[in-house]
Order: sequence, then C-alpha cells, then structure tokens
Amino acid sequence: MLMQAQTQAGSAAAERDRHFIRVENVCKDFANGKTTRNILNDVSFSVAKGSFLSILGASGCGKSTLLQVIAGLHNTTSGSVRLADKVIEKPPFELVYLFQQYTKSIFPWLTVTQNIAFGMESRKKWSRAEIAQRCQSMIKLVGLEDYGDYYPQQLSGGMQQRVAIARALACEPDVLLMDEPFSAVDAMTRGALQDLVLKLWKDLGLTILFITHDIEEAVYLSDRIIMLRRSPQNLVLDIPVELPYPRDRLSTPELPKFLEYRHMLYKKIYQIEGEH
Repeated sequence: MLMQAQTQAGSAAAERDRHFIRVENVCKDFANGKTTRNILNDVSFSVAKGSFLSILGASGCGKSTLLQVIAGLHNTTSGSVRLADKVIEKPPFELVYLFQQYTKSIFPWLTVTQNIAFGMESRKKWSRAEIAQRCQSMIKLVGLEDYGDYYPQQLSGGMQQRVAIARALACEPDVLLMDEPFSAVDAMTRGALQDLVLKLWKDLGLTILFITHDIEEAVYLSDRIIMLRRSPQNLVLDIPVELPYPRDRLSTPELPKFLEYRHMLYKKIYQIEGEH
C-alpha cells in the first residue's frame, strides 16, 4: 500500500511538472471607447517545469499581452492561467517579468547593488546581512564584479540588462518571463547575454518564457517554440527544438537540424504575413 501511494504521489508530481504553467482557453479583449478589440482568442497550452519556451510572432499578434496575462499584470477576459495548479489572479512571487526596455526594470537613482537589493527588501524575507550577501552573489553570477557601486547611466546597455537579470533572480523566482530582453543591444552583447541566460537557466533550474522576433535566437535558446498570429487563430505552431545542450555559438547554428528549424519557421512566418 505504501509503495502504491508513493507511486501515485510520484505520478501526480510528474503530471504537475508537465503542466507547471497552464494557459486554458484564454481570451483577452481591450476596450477603446465604444469599440472592443480582441487580442487573444481561445489560447491554450502548457509549459513543463524547467523548460525554455520561446514565443515567436509578428508585431501585434499578442505576444506581450499573453506574457503579461501569464504574469498576472492583465486579467483575462475569459479563460485562466494556472501556476502549479493555482489560478493566477495577481502577480505571484514565484514569477518575475523582465521588460523589453531594461530601463523599466532598474532605477537610475540606485546603484547596481541597491537595484539588486530592492526586490529582496520589498519581500521582507531576508535579513540585511543576507541581502548584502545575496547581492554580491548575484553580481558575481552575472559577471558584474567591481561594478556594485556604479549607477545605471555609467554602464553599457548590456551591463544594465545584466543588472535587470540579477535583480530578477535575486528574489528566487521559479519562472522568468522575458519580453524581447535583448532587442536593444548590439549583436556581440546579444550573443553574450543569450549564453548567460542559458547558463543561468541550467544552473538555477528556471522555467523561462522568452518573447523574441528573432528566429535564430529562438532556435538557439529554446527547447520548445510556439508561434502566434493575430486573432482569431492566435496559436498556429507548437514544436519541440531537439538540439543538444549545451549550445555553442559557433557549432550549434551550423547543425543541419538548426538550419531545418530556421527554414521551417521562416517559411511559416512568410506564409502568415502573406495572408494579411
């Protein structure tokens, strides 16, 4: 009996992990005066715990709206979002949203250390000594040693984004939601940040949902990609990315399978755009 109960409990836990985030028949409308515009229509999918999901799609298809609904920043018009079987009705502590403009995630009047400490101080979970120690750990984790006393305006765009990532991770989230986080940085910095996020994802066991317009970026980072288009049929593609980890900046994009994914996704994007 004990073994049977343990087996059942293990199966239930595995099922919860497979459906760690559940988006169930989500619709989202925005009112504008007397008119209403539908942005998301009957969107459903699940995200496994510890996975890296990228969300692709043209501008205006509802990617950011979807991510903000999952974050609890917008209520659904109908349908629901669940995190570990709990309905999300407001932003949960287990989940952190990283904005497209990193300047929205960090305060220019605070130093790097003060920015990273801010979220922890608001949680009132750690002592001052623990916060100070965690700040130094986060600074080291994202490669900003010796910059703790700098202000954001004294840093490059890529370094500011590292501060935003460190601040998000300092609060020990289970889920990191990233809305085109590298769109404003140069190609070399973008590559370095991509590799940093992959390392943090693996090392910390995060679940990441990542919005991007960049097909190569999505294939390089993800173990799964979904593609959205404008309503009424938002979700048009959902595929696993079966490329080995760790990914490598030089060799991974040259793999035949990488090129197959790239070709297929570009073809689908062009097909969708041709329909409008």
